[in-house]
Amino acid sequence: MSTHVVVQLEAGNFNSKGTSLIDMLIREYEYEYCSVRSQFITGMLTFLMAQGLRVRYSLRRYADLANCAMFCLFSAATGMLSYNNAHTVTFGGYPGLMKRWAQLTADFYGRRIDLRHPMALMTVAMTLAGGFCVCRGCVLWVSHGNFWAPFSNEVKGAAVGSSPSGPAVVDIP
Repeated sequence: MSTHVVVQLEAGNFNSKGTSLIDMLIREYEYEYCSVRSQFITGMLTFLMAQGLRVRYSLRRYADLANCAMFCLFSAATGMLSYNNAHTVTFGGYPGLMKRWAQLTADFYGRRIDLRHPMALMTVAMTLAGGFCVCRGCVLWVSHGNFWAPFSNEVKGAAVGSSPSGPAVVDIP
């Protein structure tokens, strides 16, 4: 998306008059500008959170060190989000950015859902299927009390699914 905008800017296919560069980008390429910013911040947040969970699981033999490393990465993620919210020029911070991105994305794909644009139709279908699976998984996870189970039911130093006396036995039909 960003490379598309760079090509358009180099070609001069836009109205360059504006009070600032950001005003011009929002006026001429709002969807692309909003998408690149939201996807970058979201990608960084999910990367740091995933690494925090990974380090927590990888260091499970050393609970104090695992918690320290996990919360260190989580603090980096929340610090990045705090900085972004404090210094965001447009859209009123991360929640406003995500809200505007969702509106622009719905409008973008809403105008393209037909048989002439099969990838737009596939994107909407996959997004709805993914959203359904996430919601269903979260409801089942929380309703069955499994929220902290991966971290609290482990035997120190053992792999998940094993017992202190040896590996778990799995019946294969």
